[in-house]
Amino acid sequence: LRAELHASEGAPAESSAASAKALVVASSQAGSAESKIASTRGGAFARVPVLVVDAARAAETAALVRAGASDVALASATDDEIVKKVRRLVRRGR
Repeated sequence: LRAELHASEGAPAESSAASAKALVVASSQAGSAESKIASTRGGAFARVPVLVVDAARAAETAALVRAGASDVALASATDDEIVKKVRRLVRRGR
């Protein structure tokens, strides 16, 4: 797997979509994750699975999934757990 860091609020460049197998979005600010997810749900990234990491509470999970996240990892998740989630998303697809 290859990772590409994208720090801005909008979706990554459309040219990245061809090689993207999954997107990982940080849930560091309220509302920020939902807007990042929404920006990827159209266009070239519509079929790419999205994993949201660092969710503060399990109660946030439903809202993030409704926004378009394929899976959510709590802030307490270990690196190994996140890697397993990414691998599962890549295998499964959207």
